[in-house]
This record gives sequence, structure tokens and C-alpha cells, in this order.
Amino acid sequence: MSPYERVELYIDGNNFFTLLRDNHRYIRVDYAKLAHELIGGRYLVRSYFYTSQVDRDIDTARYDDQARFLHRLGELEYFQLELGTLALRGDSYTQKGTDVALAIQMLEGAYLDRYDTAILVSGDADFCPAVHAVKTRGKHVEVACFEQGLADDLRAEADRVIDLDWSILLRVQLEE
Repeated sequence: MSPYERVELYIDGNNFFTLLRDNHRYIRVDYAKLAHELIGGRYLVRSYFYTSQVDRDIDTARYDDQARFLHRLGELEYFQLELGTLALRGDSYTQKGTDVALAIQMLEGAYLDRYDTAILVSGDADFCPAVHAVKTRGKHVEVACFEQGLADDLRAEADRVIDLDWSILLRVQLEE
């Protein structure tokens, strides 16, 4: 890995949080450390974090917790927050717009030659067409995910898979 290789990091926040909660509940992630760990000595152009903000009127406590988290994340160097919306579906809420925004920005970065390698932090197979399109532009795509949360199709489409195993999580946990 060359220090001249330009890397952009695309974090599917909802997918990452869900897998983290389901597998390693008590780890809080330092996203600057995570970016550093994943780029491995290469040049970080920018990190993007995609999520949807909780509605204050629906859940004030959760909104306040998330607002503090997003504020800290927004203060990190070279991190850009991309917020989607939440839509009511039956009795629960679902994210709208975040996966599409991630795919578009990853494609845009490839077509504008902003990076040599994109690192996608997600296990969602819905990203396979975007990953394939980025690769047709001559770019590399690495996928970082928990082994048990990575879709087989996305694993097959990626140039490289980074297993977010316990040793990585210990290195990137937030120090209180």
C-alpha cells in the first residue's frame, strides 16, 4: 500500500451500528481511529458517514444522544456527515436516501478521479451495482464489515474484504 494511494471512506452508519450492536454491544467506536486503521498508511482524501437523524418530537432522549454523537463526528478532520430522513412504515421508522446518497457519492468520486480506492463500511448487497460501476472506472473497492454481516454478493464484488474482527475493534474503540 502506497502513501500516495488516495482513499475515500464511505460508512453506512445504520448498517454499521446494527451489526456492531448485534455482535459487539459494548464497543463505542472512535471513527478517526477506524479511518486510520482502514486506510493503512495511505492518503485519506475524505470520510463520509451516512445516517438518518432521529426526530426530536418522537424520541427526545435518543435525539439528544445522536445529536451529541453527530456533533463529535462532524468535528473530525476530513469527515463529512450525510443525513437522510426517517419515514414511518407501519409501527417503525426506516431510513430514506442514505444508501442512494452513498452510492452516488462513491460513483461521483470515481468519475471525478478523487480517489484510487474506495473503502465501503457496510455488508449490504444493495451496493453491489455501485461497487461494480466504480471498478469499471479502474478504481479499487475494499469492503470492511463484520464477517457475519457481509452479504456473499458484496464479498464477491469487492476487490478486498477487511474483516472487522475483535482485534480491530479493540484498536478503534473510543477511550472515555
